[in-house]
Amino acid sequence: DIRNPDIRGLRIRMRILKLHIRRIRIRIRILQKTRISGSVTGLIV
Repeated sequence: DIRNPDIRGLRIRMRILKLHIRRIRIRIRILQKTRISGSVTGLIV
């Protein structure tokens, strides 16, 4: 990894992207749950 700093940068970016995708998926799940439970809970959130 020391010989190629570009590869290391790409790996770090991939890790950050994976973390962001996980957070987005969790947010979508929460939004879907609030929609199913009702508009009242959606307004509170």
